[in-house]
Amino acid sequence: MKQIILLLTAFLSTTLYAQDNKIRLSECVHLAIANKANILAVKTDVLVANLQELEAKNKYRSQLTLAYEYRYNPIIASQVIPVGQLSPTPSDEMRAVQFGTKWQQTAGINLTQPLVDFSIKGKIAESRINEKVKQADMQIAEDELRYEVVRSFGRLLTYTRQLESAVVDTARTYKSYQLIKDKFEERRVLKTDVNKALLNHNNAVSSYKTAVSELVKEKIYLSFLTTLPVNQLLENPIDFSPLLSGSFTNANENVRFDKVASIQQLNFKEALLKQQIKSEKHKYRPSLNFIGYLGANQYAEKFDPVMPNSWFGNSYVGLSLKMPLLGENTRYKVQQLQTQMRGVTHNRSETENKLMKDYLQTSEDIRKYKEQIDLTADNVALMNENVIIFQERFMSGQYNASDLNLQELDLLKEKNGLLKQQADLILKQIEQLNFSGNLNEFVKGLK
Repeated sequence: MKQIILLLTAFLSTTLYAQDNKIRLSECVHLAIANKANILAVKTDVLVANLQELEAKNKYRSQLTLAYEYRYNPIIASQVIPVGQLSPTPSDEMRAVQFGTKWQQTAGINLTQPLVDFSIKGKIAESRINEKVKQADMQIAEDELRYEVVRSFGRLLTYTRQLESAVVDTARTYKSYQLIKDKFEERRVLKTDVNKALLNHNNAVSSYKTAVSELVKEKIYLSFLTTLPVNQLLENPIDFSPLLSGSFTNANENVRFDKVASIQQLNFKEALLKQQIKSEKHKYRPSLNFIGYLGANQYAEKFDPVMPNSWFGNSYVGLSLKMPLLGENTRYKVQQLQTQMRGVTHNRSETENKLMKDYLQTSEDIRKYKEQIDLTADNVALMNENVIIFQERFMSGQYNASDLNLQELDLLKEKNGLLKQQADLILKQIEQLNFSGNLNEFVKGLK
């Protein structure tokens, strides 16, 4: 029994220790999102999407290229020209004339400035929407992690309540055991009554140790989620006030499915497909570019790159208009994208319906648990009062030991039922927060 007393003393001292160093839900959520590897990986995808948008925008910038070419022409091409048209008396005479020299150099700078290009505009729009899709992916990952941290806090609260209840049960059953044991030593009760009393006490001790173990395991899991040291979670108390406040129980007054990241992701995917359809249809739109060139050509009959008086300047500026007429058939690609968009629309509708179904079912579970907890709490209070009365009357000889043991057993069962209902209620309320799209707002409101 000394071991049990030491355990109880350790629990009570831990509860009163380091009140200024409480582990807070807001801190845990922040640490989890800031340090979790999968969140960092998704953030990398968002950064890549942002760089892709910048890359697409960069295609509208001026393109300046330096070109140089030095060639040898072993055979100079001939051109047939109507020399007869150049004489004072025009005729139909044709003659082959060679233009050029054996050696030729070309050096210059080309400038291209896109003015109107629907393909670039479409690519920029796609990149912007794709970045939003990646941000929605990151939001989904963050929401899942945020939800898991809040659920872990909910489980810690239930295990703490179980531990507190087990402490009280252990002390009470030990008192009943001592009362019956004293009567046994006076030869006024049977050994079976002592054994039953010890059995009840052992069950209470077992519940205490189980609660301690579950609490430790859950803190280890919270350490995994948040990267907080396990020792810090074990040594410092947990601040459960956010889960016990009115803001938590009233956080589901408004259903906000538009704030659910999975719905936002599907909206962005639909918008991306619409933009891709536009981009496909714009492939046959004209493009207009401003162009310019500044350079020089050298012509020589022998190899001499620096021959004087052999370079001739060349330059121009103007507009370049291109209009595709025939080429890739985009009809089937557009039909493919339209089919994908219908699939996304159906998926979004199904997701919204499932969220509504889960939300309504969870709301009904919460209503049921609240009613059950009220009734079970009344039963526990009445049965706890009965145990105290039976202990007193057993001392005065009005009740026998079996009656007291039976009352203890019934009280333990009823309290376990109450703790389970309270645990289910907390977890269902957290689920409802997640289904209704209010979990983020709840976490943002934490201090």
